[in-house]
Amino acid sequence: KEEAKRALGKEVVFFDYDAVTSQVAFPLPKGYTTKAVYSAGTLKRVGSAKDYTTSNDGYIETVTFGAAPGNTVWVSIMAVRSN
Repeated sequence: KEEAKRALGKEVVFFDYDAVTSQVAFPLPKGYTTKAVYSAGTLKRVGSAKDYTTSNDGYIETVTFGAAPGNTVWVSIMAVRSN
């Protein structure tokens, strides 16, 4: 965490989820921005033609996978405070 903090300039927080069968959207708590996404322990790539995209409704950022990770698959999102 300390190395990530030095690299990003902010404290890093991980939000962990256990995916359910067809779940593709994983909302972050208000005020956080995605820096990296892991699914089943593998770093995923951002981009519409890759593994996931992010969107923000002005309050909450959401990570959306192109294909559901699968039932009970562990998803971990590394994030920092956006403000």
